[in-house]
Amino acid sequence: MDDAPSSMTSDDLAFLTATDLEALPLSELKACWAAMRNACFDRDRERTRWGGSGRDERDGTYFHLCMKRAVAMLLLLGKHGWRDRPNAISDVRVPVLEYFERANTCALNGQEPRELLEYLLAFKKQYHAFEYDIDQLLLKIVDDYPHIGQHNFTDCPDWWAYFRRFAKGLRHRSRVFVRGESVEHYLLADSMKDLYYDELAELLHCLAQGVERDAEKDQARGRSQLASALLEAQQHLQQAQKSLQTAWKLCAPHVDMARKHGQLEHVFDEEEVKAARVGQFVYSYQLTLRMHREGSDIEVQRWSLLEGSNYHRELVKDPDFETKIYGLIAFFADFEGEDAAVLEQEINPLIERDVWTFQHRVPSNTFESKKV
Repeated sequence: MDDAPSSMTSDDLAFLTATDLEALPLSELKACWAAMRNACFDRDRERTRWGGSGRDERDGTYFHLCMKRAVAMLLLLGKHGWRDRPNAISDVRVPVLEYFERANTCALNGQEPRELLEYLLAFKKQYHAFEYDIDQLLLKIVDDYPHIGQHNFTDCPDWWAYFRRFAKGLRHRSRVFVRGESVEHYLLADSMKDLYYDELAELLHCLAQGVERDAEKDQARGRSQLASALLEAQQHLQQAQKSLQTAWKLCAPHVDMARKHGQLEHVFDEEEVKAARVGQFVYSYQLTLRMHREGSDIEVQRWSLLEGSNYHRELVKDPDFETKIYGLIAFFADFEGEDAAVLEQEINPLIERDVWTFQHRVPSNTFESKKV
């Protein structure tokens, strides 16, 4: 690819092939993915503003970008083993589901829907750690968008019919998979009994809902005895859930909630715990900033969420605040292709921070001079 991602237009990005993306080094692939994501946000800003009542400006290029954005993230996760972004699999699910939501109502770009499905099938076969995530995505596609075949796959209806049967069959399993490895039922049960009681109650709630949905389907099919048995099982699960919720109320005052919320209960290394908390802060900042930008008529600046913060006061309240600021600067430098030293010069006067990590010397225009 001759052009750098930063110099490419959204049309250029949309028509990159999977082969083009696979050939990129990690740094350029991350920049490409970020550029595609930002281009999608820009093109969809009007529709998502004011609770989704705005004008829909999504066109063919937009849905090309959705597809390629998902492929780029899959390459980051699989080929490059990228784990820096929490919940990164959602950056695959969202554009893929949006793509097939449109394919459910109209034809999209010839063979492209089939190419995307085949890419997902190949990915889950090659990278077993994501098998369950991809299976659930494929199942949701055929469940939620039943009319895809009417608008697409008209030249290969047999392939679509076979794929649909295959995807529907992913709902039921004889084994449970964790990170691509099957887990014996007795090992699974032995692990689940050690869950916090509120988590175990939530697990039973989800199981009860699934059993209830199955009962409703079987009742509609005339299988009344099976439906009755399933409803009885669902009631027992609900009762067990309530008992566990009571048990949790008794235990909760004695639990370290900070470590629980970070799912770090069994991590001894405090530096690892700190890194996880900082990573969650950076991800939350990025997500909140995105929501503000999508819901605003005026431009929302990169550091607007930090306005009113004072570095030294925040540091007293949170000893990890400096590491969080460092993480924010590194994040925006990585995903927006900005110079970290320039970003540091932007953020320091805003919060009165006097640490200059990303440059060899303190620049002349420090926050002291910018206060004037």
